[in-house]
Amino acid sequence: MALTFYFAPMSTSNITDAVLRELGCAVTRIQVSLQAGDARTPEFLRLNPNGEVPLIIDDGVAIWESAAITLYLGDRYGAAAGLFPASGPRRGEAMSWVVWAAPVPPPEPPPQRARLSAPAPDSSSLRSRPGNRPASPPRDWF
Repeated sequence: MALTFYFAPMSTSNITDAVLRELGCAVTRIQVSLQAGDARTPEFLRLNPNGEVPLIIDDGVAIWESAAITLYLGDRYGAAAGLFPASGPRRGEAMSWVVWAAPVPPPEPPPQRARLSAPAPDSSSLRSRPGNRPASPPRDWF
């Protein structure tokens, strides 16, 4: 088994690292500095066109995305070790959980819009304190 694992600390590479350790795979680990742009070099982009980690190379084949790597490693090495279900319905169930647990990037923030604000409260509905500051929000705000 000739596995190479490209990773960056504090990334979804941690998932792949945990799977590799659990399976006891012999692996060559290569740390990638995302800040230095290591994942954007032409050499790395040939392996993973997304320019991200994690990435494994197994027998010359590049596999990227943590869920895909987890499923691949489970299929290739985990079933024989009893750590991943054999082919069949139980494997389908395991695959569902792997994909369900896969990290999802946060959605893009919506475009900036004019800020809408609540209408100014009627001053008669505010209980005042010294200095004419409201003691609490008006009840009709809730």
